[in-house]
This record gives sequence, structure tokens and C-alpha cells, in this order.
Amino acid sequence: MNKIMKLTMIAIAVSVSVFMLSTSLFSNDTPTETRDASKMLYLVTTDHFLQGTPRSPEQTELLIEQVIGSLKILNELQAKGKILAGGTPSGQRKHVFFIEANSNDEVTELLQSLPFWAEHRWEVVPLETWSHHLDYLTKLKEKLGL
Repeated sequence: MNKIMKLTMIAIAVSVSVFMLSTSLFSNDTPTETRDASKMLYLVTTDHFLQGTPRSPEQTELLIEQVIGSLKILNELQAKGKILAGGTPSGQRKHVFFIEANSNDEVTELLQSLPFWAEHRWEVVPLETWSHHLDYLTKLKEKLGL
């Protein structure tokens, strides 16, 4: 493997790390040392998809109740520490939050238990910790002889 290829691999790995850092919503209220390192972190983004036809007043009322019920549950999960940080971007129907969970199955069950689950599109991204990625990059650099 030539030197340019090695440097390219490191540059890509560093770019991914910088991207993860720049998109983080973590605040100083949730220091890493208080997290259970055996649990996984997930970035969850949800967006309400638009219905093709106008809703009846009854459907609108049901939707509002689903959203209120879901937000109450999300707020309780944040108070219990299951959701580390999150919220609704201003003026949007999206919700963005970080979940700490033992497994993908736990995340699936949590999200599908929300009243507005069927009305939203979901994106769930498992995250690795910066310390793990730093260890990986350090070992990669040593392995590549850089």
C-alpha cells in the first residue's frame, strides 16, 4: 500500500470523525463518564410525512392527540435518562434525539410504541463513541506505519 493511499484512508477516517463531532447534539449536561459504556448510542430522526388528501376534523384531532401523547412519552424518557438529548427543530414537524439502549431491538420496540410511529418516517443511526473511534484511528495509523 503506497503512502498516498495510506494518507487517504486516514483522511477519510478523520473526516468521518469531524462530521460526527460537528453534528452532535450533546451538551455538557450529559458527560460521557456518566454513560453506561455497555449501552449503544443511536441518533434518531423522524419526520411526519404528508397525507395526500385533506384530513377530516376527526383525523386532525386524532393526529394531534398522537403527537401530544408521543411527546409526553419522549419527555418522560428524557427525564429518566433513556433519551440523552433531543427536541423539535424550530418550525418543523421533525424530531431529533439520542437514545441510549442495549440493542437494536430495544430501540425498535421503543419507537414503535410511540403513538405517532405509523405517521412518521424514521431514520435510526447507531453511533460509535469518539473514544472507540480514536482508539481505532490510533491503531490504524500504527498499522500503516505512519
